[in-house]
Amino acid sequence: MSTKEKIKMKVALLGDSIFDNRRYVNFDHEDVEHVLKESGVDCKLYALDGAVIKIIPFQIEEMKKEIDSISSVFLSVGGNDGLGALHLIQQNLSTDEFFNSFKEQLNDLYSDIYKFKNSRNIPVHVLNIYYPCFDFAGSRMLEEIRNPQFRDVIIQSVDRLNEVIKETATKYSFGFIDINSEFNEPQFYANEIEPSYEGSKLLTKLIRRVI
Repeated sequence: MSTKEKIKMKVALLGDSIFDNRRYVNFDHEDVEHVLKESGVDCKLYALDGAVIKIIPFQIEEMKKEIDSISSVFLSVGGNDGLGALHLIQQNLSTDEFFNSFKEQLNDLYSDIYKFKNSRNIPVHVLNIYYPCFDFAGSRMLEEIRNPQFRDVIIQSVDRLNEVIKETATKYSFGFIDINSEFNEPQFYANEIEPSYEGSKLLTKLIRRVI
């Protein structure tokens, strides 16, 4: 299938700035939504930059208004929840309470998604969280990520979050996309944590591979 061949389905994009990355790229057509459409994938962006798990139900309610035209759902969430706990890492405080809460919130969210997945027979695919680009050479967004003292702990924390995401996705028979193994070059980043134009193209490739 050529990159310009039309895929006759509408993809719903739920979640955070992994999909809603328009403010971090140089031009409007470089964000994930537009790159997907340019590749021939009809999609609707419900994701919102900065969204955390508790915000996703509001996106789902918006999506339900157009559910009859949705043929596949992609969800990226959890990264901002992790960033919110970064201060615990910096202060060397226990993160067990955070991880337990993360697991409970994610399970509740996936349970809600599972209900309409079954009622509508709509495939759901969830993305995991990728590591920050610790040595990003361009504009800086999060200086604390660059501190070598916390690098290993941040990697371990991302791995722990991704274990929860994968286990919960498997529990509810959702598709799972490992973007962490794919975001492995600085070119995919617009700053330490957001997708660049090349990142948009990479995400488009991964979504097209699934659908």
